[in-house]
Amino acid sequence: MDTERRVDVTLGFGLAGLLPLAAAALLVPFRESTAAANLALALVLPVVAAAAVGGRMPGMVAAVVTAVTYDFFLTRPYLSMRITSRDDIETTALLFIVGAAVGTIAARGRHSRRAVEHGRSELHRIAHLAEMVASGAELVDVLRETEREITELLRLEQCRFETPPFSVDTDRPRLERNGSYGTAHTHRLTRTGFAFPANGLTLEVLAHGRPVGRFVLVPAPETGSTLEERVVAIALADQAGAAIASQPNTNERVLDA
Repeated sequence: MDTERRVDVTLGFGLAGLLPLAAAALLVPFRESTAAANLALALVLPVVAAAAVGGRMPGMVAAVVTAVTYDFFLTRPYLSMRITSRDDIETTALLFIVGAAVGTIAARGRHSRRAVEHGRSELHRIAHLAEMVASGAELVDVLRETEREITELLRLEQCRFETPPFSVDTDRPRLERNGSYGTAHTHRLTRTGFAFPANGLTLEVLAHGRPVGRFVLVPAPETGSTLEERVVAIALADQAGAAIASQPNTNERVLDA
């Protein structure tokens, strides 16, 4: 889980515990004059807020806290977990069900927004490198920027460019053009996708269809990548290949600089 996501989840759990209590406290003066259904409806808002900020689990916690808070503060006998009215029992149960459902929907909407933002970020990476290549940036700068972009995209420990002849890597799989990396490796799922092999992967760089180098991808502990991210990494490597192809007289000394 990345730092931003961890902060959002922590904040979501905080809101899940505090907002229902605050909302119930505000509604206490109106519990004698307002219909129970209206009070329950107002208490759905904290669930939506917690789910929108932190995701599904904070939303579910908020639904539980909201149902308990409604029972304790807004149903007779007050300040007790005991409910004497059948209507209040039904309202409490429905409040939890509706709160959980609304929280799940809000969390899915949040996930969709994050997916769209992530997709835009991936497109920006490709466009950024393409602009560098088109503007005639120094090859060394393009290669270093590609290393940086792939490292951030795949959450790697390190990404480095190498030119032939390569050292023998009999146990280091190659990242294929379709984003796969062999069947011998046991694919372990992490919070950010499937983890790379412990010894890493290689990503071939092509220029005019001919191998001219490769990126060595060294994974960070307990991180993974999605298929879409790996395909974007291949597209980034293709930009490096285009930069090399545009400078056919570039020698290995420059590439290794």
